[in-house]
Amino acid sequence: MSNANIDLLVKTSLEFIKTIKPIETTISQMDFKNWKSIRNIVFNIKSLTHVLSGIILSVEKTSIDLSSKLQNLTSDDKLTAASQILDNLIPLPWYIEIIDDKIFKFLLTLIVEKLNKKVGKKWNLDELSTKIETGVPVVDGLTIDCSDGTCLA
Repeated sequence: MSNANIDLLVKTSLEFIKTIKPIETTISQMDFKNWKSIRNIVFNIKSLTHVLSGIILSVEKTSIDLSSKLQNLTSDDKLTAASQILDNLIPLPWYIEIIDDKIFKFLLTLIVEKLNKKVGKKWNLDELSTKIETGVPVVDGLTIDCSDGTCLA
């Protein structure tokens, strides 16, 4: 896929993500410069999991919405877009910025694998926007059964 198409996917997904208040709020509460206590570490990891899930689902939804403009979109293209979005949303120290793309892609891949394991490879995104607009957490927009306590967010 061309860089212009990935750029369009990133731009459109970012616009959608910025309308999701729970993600914006979570990002504003995260403090990646403060890893001094167990509480901060646990909070940052849980928060990052929520944000990663939201980015993945938003990129997937946006890619479906733009499917007529984005031909031959691959999973790697979506992963690249999600990584660029994460880089845009979360400020990191300069020394991590050097390798953040590899770290982001690794973390995003783990979340995708967890979602695929939980709900299969076919995600129901039809009502995702509506559920998010009413304040439902992003991952819950997939109608994942969380009764066993293994949900991500």
